[in-house]
Amino acid sequence: MCYPSNTKIEERAIGALRNLIDEHLTMGAQFNTMDKEMAWDGYIYIYKINNGDQSKKNLDDKVPVQIKGHIDKEEKYLNRKGISVPVDLIDLEIYHNDRGVVYFE
Repeated sequence: MCYPSNTKIEERAIGALRNLIDEHLTMGAQFNTMDKEMAWDGYIYIYKINNGDQSKKNLDDKVPVQIKGHIDKEEKYLNRKGISVPVDLIDLEIYHNDRGVVYFE
């Protein structure tokens, strides 16, 4: 059986998260593809008022995110309550020194 490339898997994971964010008027996103950032993949923007205004005057905060996509061939992650993923110590230090990160697996 053929599986998509790592690039295609990453694009699909980003697309799935973007689709969820697009459902909410108080959220926007800016994600990088092809690992252009050192330790994170972009930001989710949170807006104050649910009025469709996604401008600077309505911006509440931006949340740094890291997005990891995988093909779960054996379905070992399906319906699990938790997943543990190894993360390089240097990445954890970068997240700590910045403001943290929300990890999507």
